[in-house]
Amino acid sequence: MPQYLIRDDVVAACLQDLRNKKIHNNFAGYLSIVRTAARDKRTNGIQVNFKEFFETFFRVPDAPLDKPYAQPFWEAPASDANMFFNTNVAGSYAPSSLRSESPFLRVVNISGKGRDARYSLKKDHAVLALEIFSTAKRFLSFR
Repeated sequence: MPQYLIRDDVVAACLQDLRNKKIHNNFAGYLSIVRTAARDKRTNGIQVNFKEFFETFFRVPDAPLDKPYAQPFWEAPASDANMFFNTNVAGSYAPSSLRSESPFLRVVNISGKGRDARYSLKKDHAVLALEIFSTAKRFLSFR
């Protein structure tokens, strides 16, 4: 079985490259819903554990205690100030936290509140996500 060595400098360079793509920060929440939908084999009425998703994919061992997760997606220029995501992951995607103009709500419908919230992926959500979350794609579509 092959073994792989993960080097810190390579991971840092890849993360920087990803952050330079200028993908909207709500894309991480969308990926969490897509992962849960695939696991549950449905796209409607999904109960999502955003914290578990962030713990699995974005936890950084030496990150600040109040911001333990890497923020790989960000539309603004990457900086030390927006490198990490806070501990209240679920709150960031809660219905009460999302404004009506949020890009997230253009690909996802939410019913219920708080811990009872259920997420449903809109029809053609992958196409919508490409258009909505990718800044580069949005600029290309305006030409």
